[in-house]
Amino acid sequence: MTLDWLRNWHSGLKGVAFVVVVTGTVYFIAFMTAFGNPTTTARSTLRTVEVFFRVANPLYTLPLAYLAGAYLGDKMDTKS
Repeated sequence: MTLDWLRNWHSGLKGVAFVVVVTGTVYFIAFMTAFGNPTTTARSTLRTVEVFFRVANPLYTLPLAYLAGAYLGDKMDTKS
């Protein structure tokens, strides 16, 4: 088993960029919700964001995003 797909760092960085954009979007939604009116929808949105950040902890999300991006980029490049 070769790990040549790990050398595909361009796609790995694309995976990291995707995760950063998604995380930034979720942060923005939570920030705007926190400054809005205290409604049931706002509370449920903030609870959902809390669960998202418990599951998508940046400590392991970023390396996994890099590996997934490199692997999927290599799979898409070598379609034959």
